[in-house]
Amino acid sequence: MNPDDKICRVARQTSVRGVVIEAGDARDVRRQKMARIILDSMYQFLGLLDLDGNVLEINQAALDGAGLALEDVIGKPFWQARWWEVSEEVRQRVREMIEEARTGRFVRCDFEVFGDQHGSRTIVIDFSLTPILDDAGQVAFLLPEGRNITEKIAGSAELSRKNGELQAALERLKELDGYKTRFFANVSHELRTPLALILGPVEQLIHEGAALGERERFRLATIQRNARSLLQQVNNLLDLARIDADRMPMAYVQANLVALVREIAAGFDAAVEDRHISFSLRGEDELYADVDRAKFARVVENLLSNAFKFTPPGGRIACSFEHLSGGRVLISVQDTGPGVPDEMKQHIFDRFTQGREGLGAGGSGLGLNIVKEFVELHRGTVVVVDAPGGGACFQVELPARAPDGAFVRAGAGREGLLAAEAVPSPAAGLSLPDEEAFHPGTFQPGKPKVLVAEDNLDLRLFLHDVLSGEYNVILREDGEAAFEAAVADPPDLIVTDLMMPRWDGERFVRALAELPDYPNVPVLV
Repeated sequence: MNPDDKICRVARQTSVRGVVIEAGDARDVRRQKMARIILDSMYQFLGLLDLDGNVLEINQAALDGAGLALEDVIGKPFWQARWWEVSEEVRQRVREMIEEARTGRFVRCDFEVFGDQHGSRTIVIDFSLTPILDDAGQVAFLLPEGRNITEKIAGSAELSRKNGELQAALERLKELDGYKTRFFANVSHELRTPLALILGPVEQLIHEGAALGERERFRLATIQRNARSLLQQVNNLLDLARIDADRMPMAYVQANLVALVREIAAGFDAAVEDRHISFSLRGEDELYADVDRAKFARVVENLLSNAFKFTPPGGRIACSFEHLSGGRVLISVQDTGPGVPDEMKQHIFDRFTQGREGLGAGGSGLGLNIVKEFVELHRGTVVVVDAPGGGACFQVELPARAPDGAFVRAGAGREGLLAAEAVPSPAAGLSLPDEEAFHPGTFQPGKPKVLVAEDNLDLRLFLHDVLSGEYNVILREDGEAAFEAAVADPPDLIVTDLMMPRWDGERFVRALAELPDYPNVPVLV
């Protein structure tokens, strides 16, 4: 059976898009009708031109788009049809493309044409002309095709617009980040001068004021400690601003790291003595490496400050040194404090992160970030692990040699470190005062009782100094301890900080309010 006969058996008569296929149609007629159905059913615009560019065939999609009938275009120049009435330039370009296609070249171009809503609205098409060759290899016809790419172009334009907005936002963020960096750098730099003018006279008064009473010396020591602490934070901000601006050059010098650490650790002697902390250096007696003295000093100082901050009285701190294979050195600082929770170990070196709770120690969360930044400037690494027997162990691994091509100054003596503007540690100098020495255990009868909840020791002692003339003052370092004191002996007034370890001020006050029959004690926050 002839395959064409099967088509006719589908139905005696079939009509599609106005084309009627009869069962009795001859084979060639049937093929012609089916080709018409296929042509008119295609989504894209399609046609057939002679070599002069006259229209021989156009599919229904193209006709409907321009609001045309087949009779409107058959036998007429293709470029004169409604599609190309957008502009004379468009028509001229179509004529030029027809001339190119006649030579056997495939040509393609995007056009805006009247092709939607019966020729009343323009669309963008991907237009092409394909030469059709005869059996002799000569161009016989031209096949015009148009694919509607309006949505694609619009999507691309929208994407381009959004990319432009994102790029503009990124540039704005970079600009704002630059402003922030310059602001921190300028403010930090300007703060150093007045801080130096505070510290200088205060330290001179402390060292020369033999006639000062204990209370005056305490007040001066409070000013000194907090000015030094503020100077350290100012320098941290200044260093971070320089790092962010890529303005932190390395000044390498060959140095004995053990000697440098021993010199820096001497600044903590007062804390060692007052809090009965055991401090030791272990391992190598000499460990030479190419380092930036000032930056290495900041790394060690911040790690030791962190260790002393979290090590309880009677605890132990050890700094060890070790040669590693591959031309690297290891410096470890180990303490017997509360350690670092596992979930915090990967974040503890982030800016403004404080990873150890429980001892009432505050901080800006910049010290360990400075450690990480300065260690990485040395092409090294720093990690924190659990110390044997409890506590934290910070391990700094550095290359023993500066990178190839870097200038390395010959080793210097003690003067080199002192000239590097190392910031005095807040733990250095005068030791922290004995809190008990400033508030006796017995109260004076007849005076109202004031309970002070404040985690900062200096501020606690300052408030006691201010209030103790007229009140019996009870000092507590956190909300939980203050709650216990308030329950045991209700005060006449409560002064509390909001941000404290363990229980904050809000929890402390709320816990008191939930107690049945508790006296109506005024609270000053």
